[in-house]
Amino acid sequence: MSKRTPSSEELLRLAATLVTAVRPNLSKESVQYWNANTEELHRKIGAVLRGEGQVASKQSELLRFERTITLAATPHFSIADLEVDTEAPVPIANLGNLKEAFRGLIEENVQERKGRVHRLLQGSLDAPIQAELGEDHEIAFGQVRPFLKDADRTKRYFFYIRGTSLAVFADWGVDGWYLGAGSVESQVLWVRDRRVVSG
Repeated sequence: MSKRTPSSEELLRLAATLVTAVRPNLSKESVQYWNANTEELHRKIGAVLRGEGQVASKQSELLRFERTITLAATPHFSIADLEVDTEAPVPIANLGNLKEAFRGLIEENVQERKGRVHRLLQGSLDAPIQAELGEDHEIAFGQVRPFLKDADRTKRYFFYIRGTSLAVFADWGVDGWYLGAGSVESQVLWVRDRRVVSG
């Protein structure tokens, strides 16, 4: 059976499928480049399909993408309303320094959005993590608690909170989630295998 060169329409459909699958791992610059160079993208895909080339990929040594999530809409959130309650739908056993770190924080009309969960592959300061996550990685504080409602309690998480220079961590204990906050300028490393939840 002779080989058939993929048509332009087939390549467009395949390109769309591939981009949809890998887009959560693409930087803003990569998306802009391929949007501006679609003919080159089609040529590369066609060459791979014809067995004329290989796709070279380099996985990050810092973060491993795990899944896409939905970050909940939160009409109103106030740090003043956050309390320790181990009987609540989202059991909170300890607030650490959150009340002091986020004193006066109020969020209004936060919209639902897509988010991502990455596993940290090695200990790291915040700056390299934030750089790899890219723009718009911060989330609203009010979206943390809804995420924790169904989160895997065997995992440890952290979140960069928008409009601040703070990160929040969440670790499950025997009676609920133990929360705390730290500056993104801290020289303390996040340890391997923590999950960072981002926009």
